[in-house]
Amino acid sequence: MSSVTQRSGSKTRGYHRKRVPEVTLNMEDLRYFWDTDSNLESPINVLVKLVRPLTVPKLLWYNVKVKPYKTKITNNGYSVFVTSKWGRTMPFISDGPLAEKKFLFYNMHFHWSDTNAKGSEHKINHEIFPFEMHVLWRNEAYKTARKAKREYDGIVIMAYLFEVSPNENQLLEPIVDCLEEVKKGVSSTYMKDSASVSELIRLFEDDYFLYRGCVKDSKMTHQVTWMVSKQIQQIGTKQIAKFRHLLKTNGFPIARNSRGTTEMSNERMVYHVRPRSLSLAMGMHYNRLSRTAFFYSYFQRTPFMIEDREPPFKEGFSKGKKIQNNIRRPYGTSTRRSV
Repeated sequence: MSSVTQRSGSKTRGYHRKRVPEVTLNMEDLRYFWDTDSNLESPINVLVKLVRPLTVPKLLWYNVKVKPYKTKITNNGYSVFVTSKWGRTMPFISDGPLAEKKFLFYNMHFHWSDTNAKGSEHKINHEIFPFEMHVLWRNEAYKTARKAKREYDGIVIMAYLFEVSPNENQLLEPIVDCLEEVKKGVSSTYMKDSASVSELIRLFEDDYFLYRGCVKDSKMTHQVTWMVSKQIQQIGTKQIAKFRHLLKTNGFPIARNSRGTTEMSNERMVYHVRPRSLSLAMGMHYNRLSRTAFFYSYFQRTPFMIEDREPPFKEGFSKGKKIQNNIRRPYGTSTRRSV
């Protein structure tokens, strides 16, 4: 049995799972991830006992300390959206399960209800949280967000789950300070002092749930990649009250803006990207053939067999173009900010 270790600035749960083989994937193996479960509905109820441990290169964050020249806060009558504009130096994420794909910051929005008993879109072991934040990133390969939403690898959504605390969350404070100005449905304002990505969200490079799924809106279904942070964040009592005072276009409070949660089946491919220090300590290393066989078995719904299985792809797979050097260094664990 394994459990989560405590980290500064966020609360943890003693979630446990069955001991199943851990697998380490390289960039070449990861290209098969994008084909899995993309038509299954999300968000989901993450059942930790069914989650598969996974070791991948750490997720890297670039340009996240660069301040935008303006940050807009919008109440569209359904949720609060945070959008920003930069010059040529935009924040993006890469590596990890994304391999060499480059995902640019798109927006942030939030989900809540009028009670602490519900509000989040994701559940963990059937536990509901009162608040959830989504951070959307779009694939740089597609020129617009609209185009990215139509592609299988166009959108990554990071989900942060929150519980209510007497203490205020300093990362949320720049947004909360603007909520009174957007109380009415379909209203916008700008931050007086624009905040960088690292000043609004907690950065992580591992210890998150990873899965593929789709979300539906009034027009179409979008395939997305989910990264659900395993570290539970906190939001102050006064802070969440300000979200609950926001109004729809009809003048009534936004009482709840979360979608229904889909139950996780035994066949659903949900991974826990484990902290690398923990994975190394456990000494779980596999050769390339066994890694490929293990991963391939998930997609083919076949039993995992290490011995003598041929890799399901040809040698010489190109890793594509490398990221240009005109970017700032990535930010990982060293830049995490306490909540």
